[in-house]
Amino acid sequence: MTEKNPYAHEPFNPPKPPPKVDTRTSTPPRSVEVVSIDEIVLNIRFRNNRDELKKLVIELMEPNKHLKPNANGERVSTLHQYALVSTREPIDMSNQRIRTTYRPNLFIRKNDAFGPWNFNYLLNLLEIDYQCEGNKDFPEVWKTSSTTKVRIERHEIKTTDPSSTTSVVEEDDVRIEDLLKKICLLNKRDENEANEWKKSLNSESISTIEHLREAVTNEYCWDKITSIKSLVKQMIRDYVQLKAASHTFNAENNTYDKSTATLLGDIHRVRRYFHHVIETDQYIPYLDREAVDTAIREIRLVYNDDGNVLNNIHAYLRTFCLQTNHASKEAQNQKNDEWTEKRNQLIEQNKGYNIQIDRLRETATTKQILVDGERMGYERAIKERDKEKATTIEELFRKAAANSTDFATSLKLRDQARKIEEANDKKVADAKHRLEKAEKDLAPFLGPIKELEEKIVENNRQIRDLDAYLKIDLAVAHQMLKVKFGRGLLLYGPPGTGKSEILKRAATYAGITMTTTALAAGELNRPYVGETERLLVDIMYRAKTIPYLICTMTIDEIDGLVPKRDNNAQQSKVDGISVLLSHIEGVKNIPNLIVFGATNRRNMMDEAFLRRMQAKCFVGRPSPQIRKKMLEVLLVKDTTRITSQRIDFLVKVTTNFSGAAVGALKSSIIVAIEQCQESSVLTDNTLLDLADNAAREFSCWFGISTLPEICRLYPNVISSTEQQEQYSLKFLNHSPSGRILVDLQERKCLIELTNDTTLEKTLFDEETSTLTLLSRFINGCSSRNIDTIQIIDLNFLTKNNAFDEKQIFELLTTTFLGNILATNFTFTDIVFLNKRIRAALKNRELKFKDEK
Repeated sequence: MTEKNPYAHEPFNPPKPPPKVDTRTSTPPRSVEVVSIDEIVLNIRFRNNRDELKKLVIELMEPNKHLKPNANGERVSTLHQYALVSTREPIDMSNQRIRTTYRPNLFIRKNDAFGPWNFNYLLNLLEIDYQCEGNKDFPEVWKTSSTTKVRIERHEIKTTDPSSTTSVVEEDDVRIEDLLKKICLLNKRDENEANEWKKSLNSESISTIEHLREAVTNEYCWDKITSIKSLVKQMIRDYVQLKAASHTFNAENNTYDKSTATLLGDIHRVRRYFHHVIETDQYIPYLDREAVDTAIREIRLVYNDDGNVLNNIHAYLRTFCLQTNHASKEAQNQKNDEWTEKRNQLIEQNKGYNIQIDRLRETATTKQILVDGERMGYERAIKERDKEKATTIEELFRKAAANSTDFATSLKLRDQARKIEEANDKKVADAKHRLEKAEKDLAPFLGPIKELEEKIVENNRQIRDLDAYLKIDLAVAHQMLKVKFGRGLLLYGPPGTGKSEILKRAATYAGITMTTTALAAGELNRPYVGETERLLVDIMYRAKTIPYLICTMTIDEIDGLVPKRDNNAQQSKVDGISVLLSHIEGVKNIPNLIVFGATNRRNMMDEAFLRRMQAKCFVGRPSPQIRKKMLEVLLVKDTTRITSQRIDFLVKVTTNFSGAAVGALKSSIIVAIEQCQESSVLTDNTLLDLADNAAREFSCWFGISTLPEICRLYPNVISSTEQQEQYSLKFLNHSPSGRILVDLQERKCLIELTNDTTLEKTLFDEETSTLTLLSRFINGCSSRNIDTIQIIDLNFLTKNNAFDEKQIFELLTTTFLGNILATNFTFTDIVFLNKRIRAALKNRELKFKDEK
């Protein structure tokens, strides 16, 4: 017996393949004929009883003028054409036992890198299904043709209250069998496979829907399931996750009760869907003008704005409401034929006019010769009269003067001169009369000739225009006439001014489809290479699945996603910016995708991205008028403790407060009023304490302190009515430019005027420092409705950790960027600069007027 070598290699013997099992049935598969049905019923089922939705369906049932006439020469309705287009491809229902109703899949359900995403084409406003005429069963495989008759039935919600607007809620799956059968139908699988899947799940101790949800949620447990094939597991997992996401999607049933604009916007999105299917969406604007206008009005109810923020947003959204006048090739050819025919008609008219002119001129030639002769005779008579007057008549008058002693001779000479003069005047008058008569005889011929010549000139002008029109390629011209809408809206400004809320409401109310909920830039940043880019691509490609709708990504603090690309930029950030820009007017452009962004640091953002943001609006702090409007509601709470004088006091104390800070102060005052006893008095110090807390919470600083704290230390900052008038910056017939120079050494305050010399005022004795000057500037700003007073000093730099020149420059750029915002005045901010800060700005882009 030989010893076996443990290091020897054994020859490879591949395992024998298992015996082949014939899985086919004994009978060969039968071929199924595609049946073209003659009549079909389209059922429109309302899920909301709103009148606006009913008007939409009525509109869609009317003949569509943009569709070609059918064989009978009639134009069909949008819904009629939709029914034919959506069912013209063969529909396989062979795996269904009951085929009386066909319900198309009108959902987009997908799982991507960002998570599950659901989108209902009809936005839960409508449901549609098809039935055969007479409620017969559909063939196993069927389709419609252009000759199929379509009958449209409307089914409204049956409720006991006719005014009810409650939406119908989709029933949940109760049994696991029902859930699996739905998955089969959605994925066009045989319903019998659901029983096999159920048995496999039961073998894994999953017998209820609750068990299945828990298993899908636990990724480790789900991966351990081996009795079901991977493809089936993926289908089940996607359905369960997307079903859970759709629950969140349908949670708010009272959205339309709160916002009419949202209802109008969603209805327009449904309108765009039907027109997109029948390829007439080019005649429907992306957004509904009424929805956009209503959206802005509703935003004004919750956001106080006396500037141009909402006006700019409104103007931006209105660009999506423009209707594209797209002409078909047949219409273009018809237009060219019309122009050519009109041109030929004008040419023929001119020929006829020239013939008429020639005839009139032939008849008028003799008359013209007579006129010319009479004119020559008239001119000759004038010359002879003048000659006689200069010679004969003058000679006679001279002789009469010489014989003045002989009265008879002198009188005779004068009579002879007068007779000659009268005879000459008569000759001139007769010649003039003959000329006028000849011209009068000629006039009937010259008038028509002049009119015809003017018509020829006008026709020649029209012919030149038509020649220019015929040289234009109408197809290219219509493409160039399309308005290019902006690819983004950027709101920037200090924190707490409501930028994010404005963007979210503007998108939701106006009917813009949000591919995700509003995001923070940090949610898109991932630690591993390529993950951020993949996340951005998946979110943006959601818009590509619904190309007929304007879609948006709403990103807060967007400067964190698109920072400047310089030598200090991280490569991962640069890659993310490149991916984002390539899908917004780049090589992978998604034309229906726009970006809504909010930031506090616009100066830190990438320039290429900013160029793509057509609308950039500065959202500043609330002005004195807005703060007063926000705080005046306190008068309703307690008219005893809160008076108009107290409101004016709070308006001044809250200078530089953001909208969020004013809102927090208002809430604090309401709580304080509730806590006060009837005998308690709400003092000014209590209000200052509450305002100080709000200012510190929302970082509304004056140097290293807050304005309420300064007012507590210097009570005269909140001045009397007399001082308010003295500090006012409203001048009769004068307009301040916005530059104010205070010279503490000379005790002067110089106010530059736009239409006059500088106005000089003397400082009061107590105005000896920056803090004591606050009263002047607070009251002056209040009189001009200026929202911000910023003191730039070393305390301000220290508070913001700005110590070197670069940090100081970036801080000042962030502080002043966009602050050129006013209502009816030219003020920006009132600024105090010390020498060190001005030195840091030397040779920089920011320039300030030097102070002495």
